[in-house]
Amino acid sequence: MNKIQICYWDMDGTFIDTPTPEIGKQLWSLYYNTPYLWEGWWGRLESMDLNVFTLKPRPETLKMYQDLQGDNILHFIHTSRMPKFEPVIKQVLDMNSIHMDGIMTAKGDKNKGERIVEHVKESIAKGYLISDVYFFDDRMKEIVTVEAVVDTLKEMGITTHITKLESDATD
Repeated sequence: MNKIQICYWDMDGTFIDTPTPEIGKQLWSLYYNTPYLWEGWWGRLESMDLNVFTLKPRPETLKMYQDLQGDNILHFIHTSRMPKFEPVIKQVLDMNSIHMDGIMTAKGDKNKGERIVEHVKESIAKGYLISDVYFFDDRMKEIVTVEAVVDTLKEMGITTHITKLESDATD
């Protein structure tokens, strides 16, 4: 069996240009002509309302994604959003003709680094031989969780590549 590479792409602010709460709440209120009544943003389906927002990939990320295509490369959206967002995430990807091999949403209290290790172990158990893991995110908070598991992945014979993208994220 050939060795594979796995790419994990954060969605908000990394792969897809999604509105931040400050702008998004205003646009949502203007569209529906009613105040945005909820305190939260990222956990609400309103934050990805496709009637209000045209959600497109960030050009620089799309280029990286296109450069990392091949028979031995798998791609996953790896988001901190809850599982209820999977259908709309899939719709956004389909609307933009982007193929992902899966969507990984928030899972219990595990951070992104822990979820990658868990996913890699599951993939190895299914018979995949993994040579490289690529991780793309715009938030330092998430980069740190993946940096914390680099040695664990190295012990499994996997090289980790971490790319931090610039965005409007404040952490």
